[in-house]
Amino acid sequence: MVTTNYYGLKKPEGTDPVNIQDLNGNADIIDSELAKKAGKSTATQSVDGLLSREDKKKLDGVAQNANAYTHPASHPSSMITQDATHRFTTDALVSAWNSAVTHISDAVKHITAAERNLWNTVSNKVDKINGKSLSTNDYTTGEKNKLAGIATGANNYVHPTNSGNQHIPSGGGSGQILRWNGNGAAAWGEDTNTWRGIQNNLSSNSAVDSLAAAQGSALNNKISSLNTDLANNDLKIGVLCSV
Repeated sequence: MVTTNYYGLKKPEGTDPVNIQDLNGNADIIDSELAKKAGKSTATQSVDGLLSREDKKKLDGVAQNANAYTHPASHPSSMITQDATHRFTTDALVSAWNSAVTHISDAVKHITAAERNLWNTVSNKVDKINGKSLSTNDYTTGEKNKLAGIATGANNYVHPTNSGNQHIPSGGGSGQILRWNGNGAAAWGEDTNTWRGIQNNLSSNSAVDSLAAAQGSALNNKISSLNTDLANNDLKIGVLCSV
């Protein structure tokens, strides 16, 4: 006996006996599934049903993730960003500004305590003497020329000589070298390069040692001589044949 793909209804084949329980079971499954389907009436807020065209039109006009937003009638001042031309003020500051405007707008001229003190101490100044640049402490032409030769903002700077101030970073240890450490920077670190030995002969079988410069020159001469022999057909090649 086979069954349907979706609801598992039993389907007796030609040689299967017909069982009334199978028929009743199929009917119960169909009845249960039909009960889950919406009716043909329009849905309400409490009962499932079909969607009316008015509701469908309204639903199509609603944006994805929309909500019933109502813009508030007022906002907290903390959400406003202040800058050089937009500042909050208080009633006390406004009152103080108004008083200041009234104070400086009358016919009487006002001075500050600092200005009054400056005027009162003028009598303590040294009187100007003809032929003197400033006072009895003569300001000579040599001093003026010296001042003219000094750059604006110059100072008596002495480059420090302690560790870390000689354009080499402090620290480091025996066997370490300066290694690249970013744009324009260096740091002490271990030397990770492997230095190879130097062989001064052409018969070494070493796979890691370097060839001495003298032997390299000798090898180069032999290659040049061989190329000359090849060009002049002077190279004699011996052939060993077995008999």
